[in-house]
This record gives sequence, C-alpha cells and structure tokens, in this order.
Amino acid sequence: MKRALALALSLSAFFLPASARADDVSDIEGILDESVVSTASKKAESAGMAPATVTTITAEDLRRFGIRSLDEALNYLSLGMITENPRESVEIGARGVLLTHDYGNHVLLLLDGHVVNEQWAGTAYFDRGAGIPFELIDHIEVILGPGSVLYGSNAMLGVINVITKRAKDFSGLRGIVESEVPISIRGATGVGYELKAFGKPLEITGQVEYYGSRGPASSFGPQDYGLDSVTGLPKRFSSVGPTTGVWSSAGQPDLFSTEVRMGYLRLVSGGFEMSVRGTSFKRWNPFGGDVDIGSTQGYERDRWLSLDARYRATLSLRTELLTRLYGDLYDYGENDPIAAAEGCLPGQTAGCTYRLRGRARWLGSETQMSVDWLHDGRLVTLVGVDARLKETAGSTGDYVDAATGASGPSPAPSTALESLVGIYLQQTLPVTGFLSVNGGLRVDADERGDLATASAAHSWLAHASPRVAAVVTPWSGAHFKAVYAEAFRSPSAYERFYYDPTAQLQVPDLRPETMRSIEGSFEQRIGRQRVFVSLFRATMDDLVVTRTLDDAAVAAAIADQRLAPGVTGPVSQYANAASVRSVGFNLGFEGTSASRRLFYGFGVTGSRARQDPGDGALPAPLPAAASVFGNARLAFDLGGGLPTLALAGRFAGKRPIALSEFSPTPYAAPLVELRAAVTGAFPGVTGLSYRLTADGLLTGQTPYAAGPLTSPTPSYPTQETMPLDSFRVGVGLEYRLPL
Repeated sequence: MKRALALALSLSAFFLPASARADDVSDIEGILDESVVSTASKKAESAGMAPATVTTITAEDLRRFGIRSLDEALNYLSLGMITENPRESVEIGARGVLLTHDYGNHVLLLLDGHVVNEQWAGTAYFDRGAGIPFELIDHIEVILGPGSVLYGSNAMLGVINVITKRAKDFSGLRGIVESEVPISIRGATGVGYELKAFGKPLEITGQVEYYGSRGPASSFGPQDYGLDSVTGLPKRFSSVGPTTGVWSSAGQPDLFSTEVRMGYLRLVSGGFEMSVRGTSFKRWNPFGGDVDIGSTQGYERDRWLSLDARYRATLSLRTELLTRLYGDLYDYGENDPIAAAEGCLPGQTAGCTYRLRGRARWLGSETQMSVDWLHDGRLVTLVGVDARLKETAGSTGDYVDAATGASGPSPAPSTALESLVGIYLQQTLPVTGFLSVNGGLRVDADERGDLATASAAHSWLAHASPRVAAVVTPWSGAHFKAVYAEAFRSPSAYERFYYDPTAQLQVPDLRPETMRSIEGSFEQRIGRQRVFVSLFRATMDDLVVTRTLDDAAVAAAIADQRLAPGVTGPVSQYANAASVRSVGFNLGFEGTSASRRLFYGFGVTGSRARQDPGDGALPAPLPAAASVFGNARLAFDLGGGLPTLALAGRFAGKRPIALSEFSPTPYAAPLVELRAAVTGAFPGVTGLSYRLTADGLLTGQTPYAAGPLTSPTPSYPTQETMPLDSFRVGVGLEYRLPL
C-alpha cells in the first residue's frame, strides 16, 4: 500500500513545475520513511495516526549501533523508556515511573504478538534474559502509556512488541559469535528458508543460541555489621574464611554470572502461522546482604516454553478473522545459601539454604474480527474475545539446614486453578477530512480461587479498560493527538500466595492496580525529518507494596502457626497501599540525509513523579527512578564497501538509591554512557560481517544499595551501590551461507 501511494505521488509530481516537484519529492520521502505500526490498534497504521506515542526501532538501527539486547535498544534508541541494572536483571520504567522489584510486570512484552509475561509473577525480562533472538528482529514497536484496552493486565506503563523477520529477509544459514571481552561469550545459529509443502509456500525462520558471562570483578566493603542477633557471635557472611562480622567482597572471585539458552522457531504458510519458543535464564548476584558471598551454589533461574498457532482468514473484501491458540509453561527456582543463623529458621545455627519455587501453566484462545467498512482503513470495527485457563503453584519459601539437610516446617505450597475472559471492542471513525477518533473498551473478568486451602468460594473480579484518542492532521506531515487511557494489573499469584515462615504472610484478596493517563502530542514530518513533543499526566492507584506488621499481629501469626516459633525480625505482608502521581514531557527528533547515509536523532523525557506510600509518610520520588533521562545518536555509512560508523549516548539524572535507609535519602550520581560502533562487511569474504563496539561510562552509578548495611554507622558513612562497568569492548562476527 505504501509503495502504491508513493508511485502515485511520483507520477503526479512528474507533471508539476520544478519547485512544486521538489516539495513533492520531499513529501514522498517522508511517506516512505514513516513507520507503519500494528501494536497500538492491532491493525496496520502509520505511527502518526496510532492512538498512542510510538517509537519504532528497526533491524538497521540495531545493526548500526551494535545493539545486543533489548535494554540497550530502549536506553539508546527509544523515547520515554529506560532501564536500570541492579546486577540481577534489569528493571524497566517509563516517563519517570520505575517500580523497583516489580520483575518487569508493569510493562507488557510481546514477541510476534505473543505475551511473554508469565502468569505466576507477571515477570518479563528486558535484558539478555528476554530470550529474544536479536538477528531475527525485524523491528521493535515501543508503545508508551496504558495499553490494557486491547491487551488486558500488565500493560500499564507501556507495551513492547518485538516483531521478527520473514524468511525472505533472513534467508540462508547463519552463524554468529560475539564477546564482550573478556567477560562474556555468545554463539548462535539461525536459518531462514522458503520451500513448498503440500503444494503451498512455507516459510521457516528460527535461531538457537547460548550466552554466558561472569564478572566483572567488583570490590565492596568492608561493612562492619557486628553481632548475629541469634548466636551473639560476629555475623557470618561467607562460608569461606574467618567469621568477623564484616561484609566484604575482598578475595572473592567474579561471582556475578548470567547464562541464557534459548531457541525460537516460526513457520508461516498463507494465513497460518505457528511459533515455538524455549528459554532458560540463570543468574547469580551474591552481593545483596545475607547471601553467602563465598558460595558458588546460589542461583535464580526462569524457564519458559511457549507455543502460539494462529490463522488469519479474509471473509470478504471488508472482513478479516483471526483465530489463535496459545499455551505456555513456566517455572522459577531460587537457591540462596545463607551463612548466618540470623537469616535462617530458629535452630539452624550453622546456616541454611533458602529455596523458592514457582510454576505456572496456561492455555488460551483468542478470536478477533475486524470490519473495514470503507475498505480504506479509516472506518474499522475490531471486536475480540480472549479466554484463558491458568494453573499456578509455589510461592512458599523453604529453609534447608546447612548442618542436617532437613527442611524447616512450612505448609504445602499454594496451588490455584483460575480462569480469565477478556472481551474488547475498538472503533476508528473519520469525523472529518482532518479529524479521526479511535475509541475502545476491554472488560476482563478474572476468577479467584485457592485450591490448596480447600477454599470453596471462587469469585470473579471484573475490570474495564477504556481508551479514546483523537488525531488531527491540519496540514501535510502534522499530527496533533489527544489520548485518554486506563490500564490495570491483576495482582500476581506470587503476590497473593507468597509465604515465608520467618518474614512474610499471604494475602489472597489483593485488588488490581489501576492507572489513568492523559496526554497531548504534536508531531511534524518534513521530508525525512521528524520532530515530536508531548505532555502527559498519569495516576496509579492501589499499588501493591509490602507493609510491616505490628507486634500484636506477629504474635497472633505465631500463635496460629502461620509463622515459625521464635520469629523476632520484621514480618511483612503485601497490601494495596501506595499511589503514584506523575506529570511531564517527551521531546524527540530524528532524521536521515546525505542519500540515507547519515542518521541522527535524540530523545528527552522529563517528569515529576511522586509516590505516596500509604503509611502516613509524605509523597516522595520513586527509588531508582530518574526524573530526566534521554539519548542521542549519530551514524554515517561510508559506502563503497566501507563500514558504518556510529556513536550513541544516553544519560539519566540523579536517582534516589533504592533499599537505603540513610537520611536524607542518598542519590546516585547522574549517569552518562557512550557507545561507539563500527559495523560492516568483512573485506574479501563473501557473507561475513562484523561489528566492533566500545562502551564507556563517563559518570554515574547504579541507584541500588549493596550489602547488609542500609543505614549509617561511624565506620560506614556512605551508602555503597551495585557496580557499573566503566569500560568494555565488544567483538562480533556473523557468517551467512545461502541455501
């Protein structure tokens, strides 16, 4: 459609005067360069007409700037989203709102339209752990703001849809090897192939890969903690070396580690499409406090197996039907060796290993019909039903005695079998020649139950998510938008059923979190240049946070055996208690010139976000969230077989340090990081390409506390934070063999 429109404009421009023809050529260039997106409305449309703020990151963008993971793509190339790295897995925020330790469950991640967020804790990862084959990516659509109108739960801060290439764009057999010297290694094999099966064309694309890293070496402490409250002796932080009551990483190996195994296969034949994905993400960060810093037995591991089959049928010139079936398996495992008796159950004076297990299985179907009444994409009705059956299990912490191997007393893990039904309707309406409206509503009904506690009462919670957007196009290349949207997140099985006999009680009746957002934006395209500005305001209510129980509640829980006898430390419980208010702006510019050999752009987000913790304290900035952040980039293709040279930078303002109890609240120093990349075809070797990258940290630190001390002492006046790599070099090779 885009090519046909460009051809028509070209032919008409041929008969115009030279000056007018030059203007039309510029308009044609703008049309060809304008992104076509499908995530915001579940239908193809220009980014300017989409009922949301959309950033599109192409495969060429990823190649030019040597991008290796989703968090790098967001930090260097997107508008309005940012990630922070606490050295476990990155956390993601948008427009100044970042909720620490939410496991990415306030942003919905899609892979070719399939929801990646799992059903136990709502987790989605945005670093290597996302398990997305980067060479297969065609483009990434980043939608800012509430998206529950079409996608239901978790689409609060935004929706990210990673769309992979068709076989014609990924043809051949490929081998990839790369390293961030000397801490990581990655190897991958991919294939793209077109053939005939039963007389019909069949496309096969897929990739398998392994990634592993260890380090970098980091130095922490010493932090003089003192005595163990259980034994009265100096607290033991490591099973290696003497017991001194002092926490330090001195003499320890490079214990930061990450290991990812993944595979993705996609088949397309006519209107039929099927995809299979399997991922294992294992990592270890031993610098969080009570964890045995000298142990090599600790880990966190997530594993996914996903299947999605869909069929798209054209019922008439105006009507299209999509039917899909999907199913997912997920399990989580955590092993935390603890050397100190203080961090274990009563009686486990030699230390213990804390184990947490979680599991989810879900099966669903979605049927969606769209009617294009005018057959031109302007008046379209979309209606759909998404039904899902899910089973979750786990959420109980188990403490294994280091001396005897025996587990402490704990109840059976919670197991819940629940259903979800979502019905959505969306209507686009051309009001006048320059005004169009997009309105929609989704209603989700979520069943609640807990089979493990033999609860006979199963209830349903219904939640409505509306959105309305108006787009005005007063002149060529200009779009004014006004958008109001609401979103929600159902509390996860982990939040409802997580139990620790020493520290946390269950709360099965949590309410959904809610979000309301309003924004206005203006976009102008002039040829191949685009400038964008928006203003937004958002409120988030009923946020799920932990609350510390008073002494009477703890005593009652011990009396009825919900807590282990002798518990003296703080005990918490999840509650719908917090709210967030934010207001701010987005500003962006991007373009290309010099016959599409020079590429440039920048984006800036500024906001004032405040969280009301709901415990009587005054509203305050969110931990780890930057009020100002952005990026800038520049690339030039030398042409003639020579490489592409690129430079990208990102920055984030000062951020409150999370998990710190220092007063006044300490802030992480503003961050400035640069990325230089050289990419191109290897001279003299057909099919071989390379990329070289260098990353340097000019200023800044992570906004996450490290170690057991979170308040000052005479020997510890400043909060230590998790480390950032100050400099690293990346080398990658890719070889393509035609098939």
